[in-house]
Amino acid sequence: MKKILRKYFSLKQAEKLIPKLEKRISKLMEINRIITLLNTVNVAYDDEFEGLSDEIQRHKETHQASFEFYKEIEALLEIGVIVKDLEQGLVDFHSIYYGREIFLCWKLGERKIEFWHEVEDGYLGRQHISLLESNYQK
Repeated sequence: MKKILRKYFSLKQAEKLIPKLEKRISKLMEINRIITLLNTVNVAYDDEFEGLSDEIQRHKETHQASFEFYKEIEALLEIGVIVKDLEQGLVDFHSIYYGREIFLCWKLGERKIEFWHEVEDGYLGRQHISLLESNYQK
């Protein structure tokens, strides 16, 4: 099993990743839609053999999509990004602010990182990036 190391980002470093993240998060959302669709298909067959054959194929497609999904999640972790809420396209970046760990918070559709939060606070504790001192934002 390969170990992925945590990475820390400045605001500028994290914002440089946004174009790459837009593509990857969109891809993850699409794969997730496919998995959901495959899991909701329920077809009744008169012929048991035909039904079994179709079910096997559907399970193979679901497992392949799941593999692709987790491969993308792993790739994001290797970059240093944590997917917090896929439906919203919400991700966090570890960062250090005056010796304490915080998260820089970005959501799909935002042009830049506008929010941050304490590690314990989560999404509801998001605060505007302007609250961090300007020397941090370099």
